[in-house]
Parts: sequence; structure tokens; C-alpha cells
Amino acid sequence: MSDKSDKEQKGQAEAVDAFATATAVGLAVASRTMEMWFGAMSGFARASREILAPHMEAQLKEEATPPAPKGEPAKDAGVVDFPTAKKARASAPAKAKAEASASAKRAPKPIERPATVDDLKQITGVGPKLEEVLNGFGVWTYAQIANLQAEELAWLDDVLGLNGRIATDKWLEQAQALGQAGMGKRDVAAG
Repeated sequence: MSDKSDKEQKGQAEAVDAFATATAVGLAVASRTMEMWFGAMSGFARASREILAPHMEAQLKEEATPPAPKGEPAKDAGVVDFPTAKKARASAPAKAKAEASASAKRAPKPIERPATVDDLKQITGVGPKLEEVLNGFGVWTYAQIANLQAEELAWLDDVLGLNGRIATDKWLEQAQALGQAGMGKRDVAAG
């Protein structure tokens, strides 16, 4: 009886060893397969970026170039777009509105970076990123913001996609108050 139980135990141990070996081999194969798959996907992504990069740069440049003034041919004069009557009806009011709004907007006059710049983040609605963008447009001081004209405000609002937040957050009033408070501090420091 002991020979039979020893044989059974030995058989069970061999079965467990075989199962463990099969599991280890299966995991190794699965791991290797996943490595190959991730490597292939990584390669495809890199190749796609390299192939598409010139096209994306060209598209970005094309979108960044302003439209040709009236009377001058557009850059792609060889491309002919045959508008349908529906397109023409839909685009006519939009085109007129865009032309009217474009003429009513203009960029604020930029200035060189002054020796002391104001912390535009003190204005409600202006964070670090927006301050950077405003500085990029040559807007550095509260006085500049306080003296913006309506068409300059409209241009900034449109370009920055603020949807009326300049007026809602009362940038002009805040800039005036901050500028006056800053002048008072400068006068105290000078005296």
C-alpha cells in the first residue's frame, strides 16, 4: 500500500510540476507577445509622426497665414471651389459678419518690455498663462489695459477666446484701480 501511495504522490508531484512548467512557459510566451505588440505599436506611432509631421507643419502654416486682401489672388489660386447655392446662401451672412467684425477689431499697440512690469495676474481672470500671452502681445502694464479701446478689447476677446470675460471681469476698471494703487505705493516709496 505504501508503494501505491508513494507512486500516487510522485504522480501528483509530477503533475503539479508539469502544470507549473506549462504556466511559466505560457506566461513567458504571453509576456513576449505583449512586448512585441507594444513595440510594434510604438514603432507605428513613431513612423506616423515622422510621416505626418511635414504635412501637419504645412497645415499649421497654412492656417496661420492671413487671407489675401481683396483684389489680390489667394495663394492657392489654382484650386477651384464650386459652391452650391445652399453653401452660398449660408456663407454670405457669415462672410459679411466676419468682415464687419474684422474691421471693428484691431490688436492693441504693443510696447517694448518696460523696466518694471505690472503683475497682470492681479486682474481677476488673468492667470499665469494668460499673462504670458498678453506679454507676448506687448501688453505689460495696468495702464495699457486701462487705456484699451473698444476695438482692441474686441480683438483680444476674440483672439484669446474669452467670450466676453474681459467685460464681465471688468479688466479696465481693475487695471485702473491697480494702477492707481501702484502709483500710490511708488509715491510712498519715493518720498
